[in-house]
Amino acid sequence: CGTEKVSSPVDFSHSCCYEAFSYTLMQVEQEIGSEVDMGERVLWTGQPRQGLLFVWADLYTIPVGLLCFGFSVVWTVAAGAFGLFGLPFMLIGGYAAIGRFAVDIKQRKHTYYGVTDRRVLIVSGVFNKTVKSLDLRTLPSLSVSEQKSGTGTVDFQPRTGFERLSAGFWGAGYNEFDGISFQLIDQPRKVYELIHNARRSFRTTAT
Repeated sequence: CGTEKVSSPVDFSHSCCYEAFSYTLMQVEQEIGSEVDMGERVLWTGQPRQGLLFVWADLYTIPVGLLCFGFSVVWTVAAGAFGLFGLPFMLIGGYAAIGRFAVDIKQRKHTYYGVTDRRVLIVSGVFNKTVKSLDLRTLPSLSVSEQKSGTGTVDFQPRTGFERLSAGFWGAGYNEFDGISFQLIDQPRKVYELIHNARRSFRTTAT
């Protein structure tokens, strides 16, 4: 299908061993390669940063979740027959404090990014695979943000303040309300420049 060997910005130092890195890289390339059309050329593949991650929003989300969970436990025990009303709040508090981190880790593990000479691709989904694709010629927007850690996000459409804030609840990398972006990738500026150049080349070729 015209797929060539690609490079990934993931550093070997982030992997426990070379074999694990090679397996992960091969899996990413397979997931993206399966979505590539005939004659389409893959320029880059990658994933969000893996493992347990924290964001600034956790400074208030974790305490609030623990407070909600603790209050719900006391209410459930003390309220007798009416204690069942406290169970939903117990689940919400438990998820906000602890559960969402497990969801976030799982979601990022099953999220794959790709850039071809025609479009950007995001393949994701733990149980059901979802494919998001945007033509390079018609990208609504292209911007990059980079953190001091070296990771960052390449956005392909503007996000509202609510969408950015909601990411703190769902997890460090998973935003239910996000449109389409490469989140928490290594060397985001290099990926941004690659997309920018590929888009310019594609537009030139198309005309």
